[in-house]
Amino acid sequence: MKIGQQIYSYLDNTTRREGTTEVEHPSGNASASSNPKPKNPSFKLPHLKRKVLAHDQWRRSNVGVYRARIDKYTAEFGQPSLGRQRALSSAEFKELPEAEKAKWQENANNALKEAREAAKLVDPEARAEFMKSYLKEFRWMLEDLEQLAGVKMCALILHETSEGKYRITRELSDGIKDFGKISGPCFSNGCFPKMVSGYHQ
Repeated sequence: MKIGQQIYSYLDNTTRREGTTEVEHPSGNASASSNPKPKNPSFKLPHLKRKVLAHDQWRRSNVGVYRARIDKYTAEFGQPSLGRQRALSSAEFKELPEAEKAKWQENANNALKEAREAAKLVDPEARAEFMKSYLKEFRWMLEDLEQLAGVKMCALILHETSEGKYRITRELSDGIKDFGKISGPCFSNGCFPKMVSGYHQ
């Protein structure tokens, strides 16, 4: 999974879970943070599809063929579970000629692009409001990464303001906050990683 997808999944899961004033970590110890996590999610991520399966696209356009496969299975083994039904759909799809499978795969790819495009926030004010809440959750992720795995992160985030202009926000893990005062070029010429490495030796 790409790092962008991992971050999105983390933030999406974070907004769905119920927070408590004392957060239990996998180690069995409560979080050392003195700031309680919000009891309710501060915002809801727009739903972005990750994938559209070719056999799903095929099945919706070939219900009769799919039902025949289900009926045959039912006659021999009884009513299939939902998971088994999906497996049967996939199995039926795999029996198609390669050229036809490629056509349905392209159809699925196009459907995914359309779905993701439709979920975009286009209004500058909506984007700014989304980012305001998103950054709060992102900071929680930085804290969790540092506490659980000793990971320290510096992120340069280019985003749109409510006026339609763009700005760069810099977010750092607590353990390297002091490095937030160094000049911009240091981040691009490689001295920042060296400084952080030396700081923790």
